[in-house]
Amino acid sequence: GTFGTSGWGGSGNRMANIDLPSGGLFGEASIVNSQTGVLHSYDAVAIVLTLTEIRLLEAFVSFAKTDARLFVIRLDSEKPQAVRDMIFVLDRANHPDKIHFFSTVLNSPNLANKLEVISIIAKGRTGEARRLIAGLLNDPVSQVRIQAARVLPEFDRDRAYHDLMNVVKLPQFEKRDASEREAIYSALGSTGVPGANTFFWGLIQQKAGLFDKKKVLEEKLLAIAGIGGAATIQSAKMLQEIIDDKSQPSEVVMSARKTLNHVRKALFGEKGA
Repeated sequence: GTFGTSGWGGSGNRMANIDLPSGGLFGEASIVNSQTGVLHSYDAVAIVLTLTEIRLLEAFVSFAKTDARLFVIRLDSEKPQAVRDMIFVLDRANHPDKIHFFSTVLNSPNLANKLEVISIIAKGRTGEARRLIAGLLNDPVSQVRIQAARVLPEFDRDRAYHDLMNVVKLPQFEKRDASEREAIYSALGSTGVPGANTFFWGLIQQKAGLFDKKKVLEEKLLAIAGIGGAATIQSAKMLQEIIDDKSQPSEVVMSARKTLNHVRKALFGEKGA
């Protein structure tokens, strides 16, 4: 078939016609520059791998809707840009098995591609999509675990609550980076499950002993991140109570005040601050 693209050469006008072999992309394809009339012949596979201009890739979307094989096998490419192009084509083609296809990318060493695929999979709202995301809570890469935690509540909030609580209870959780622990608590709060607020409030009400002041303070600050993650009227009230509690350490009060401002902005806009 013949496709047109307006992106080739950087102009806003239609500049190229792409002729694909009738039997599919396995063979020779040609690109005709509409302004110069010059015919360029390429191996069709090479075109898929090397032409990264978005508008040009869109020309392959309709083909992928009927035959996705070539694009799927290229998801295993060692070239990150080639994989990114295949992700674009398969996502735009909205192939019914695209979530299954993208699961291979989750084993990729390329962080950018993994994070992009997580965002796409999270839109699926299927059981398979949720299973893949939940499995990433144990990924060896911190950024992947954080992204998985953030999108997991978009599926089933009750199940996300239990999954995230299991992460928090892991013996090695305390050894993880502070930013990751805060992100996990925030995701836990975003589930909106009553048990999450009960857990956070229990941490806030802790009384530090002689030898655990640092640990208790850290847990209180994490609890505030969790309360703020819900961004609800109830969480705003809880944060205000913490601010008004004279027995709380100054670090906790300051953190609660800052988080309350963020919650108010989320609820009411800038004027809410």
